[in-house]
Amino acid sequence: MRKEEFQPVLNIPLKNLRTLEEAALRRFQSERFIFTVQIEKNRYKVCQIFFGKSDGTLYVTFPYFQIKEGIASICTTGPFLVNANVDMKTSGKLTSYPLKYSHHPDGEAHFSQDAKVKTLIRKKSVPLHDVEDHIFSLYAQGLSYFEEDITAEDHKPTLKRMTLNFDFKNQKPKAVKIVGRWYIWEDLIRRVQGKFVRPTVTGETPDKKAVPMFLIGPPKGWPMDKYFLCVSCEEIGDYEKGQDAAMLFIGGFDDPSRVYDLSQSSTFLCSSYPVSNYKELLAQIGSIDVNERRFKL
Repeated sequence: MRKEEFQPVLNIPLKNLRTLEEAALRRFQSERFIFTVQIEKNRYKVCQIFFGKSDGTLYVTFPYFQIKEGIASICTTGPFLVNANVDMKTSGKLTSYPLKYSHHPDGEAHFSQDAKVKTLIRKKSVPLHDVEDHIFSLYAQGLSYFEEDITAEDHKPTLKRMTLNFDFKNQKPKAVKIVGRWYIWEDLIRRVQGKFVRPTVTGETPDKKAVPMFLIGPPKGWPMDKYFLCVSCEEIGDYEKGQDAAMLFIGGFDDPSRVYDLSQSSTFLCSSYPVSNYKELLAQIGSIDVNERRFKL
């Protein structure tokens, strides 16, 4: 029997819940997605997003950044994000590896790296079945410090891997912000205009800025295959002044009922590269690396 050819776009027929008309949502499907950012003719790999086959866990990794010395922390912010300056050292640990962020279906969220990093920076976030929007943000400054995708023309989407590219053409952003938003199909169809949604769309930021967006998810038949991860990318200015390159990831947020409660603080997970005074800070807060490096100060 001839093996069925892989279809990179999954089509989900349904009815528009507002108009009751026939509708369809289309998204890319694969086990692993590599996201690149293109400036003129150069494409840079920024991050990977992949899904767990056994339970649908969402993973985000960023192995392409040249700078490996960073810090991971459970950060606390004031009511309604009033205090935007967070202290990563208080509940943080250093690492000399690129980290993997995991968000499990039950809401358990943590940083790790197989056989290299201890899973110590973790917290209880919102279960994936209950997330209804923002699930992570990644800031990347100095794209030339990310691995260049020199085989871009050879990429063919497969069940195992797919590459998706944000093309800024002749623009030269100092930094970009990649945002992941998580929806089940019922929530997504309520938010869109029209009866049919393509896997490549134009989204809108809270300040009404149009941004390119890819709709992705795990392969058909996998856990969480009725969910959509909407990944957008926009140009931003330097978020780390005076730095040639920097990378910041945030995720693992509390339930919105707590985040937007003016009477209480909330927590989230954060990792940041590079770290200044790495050797001195290592002596103060330690590392989550399995084989922690020691320096003579």
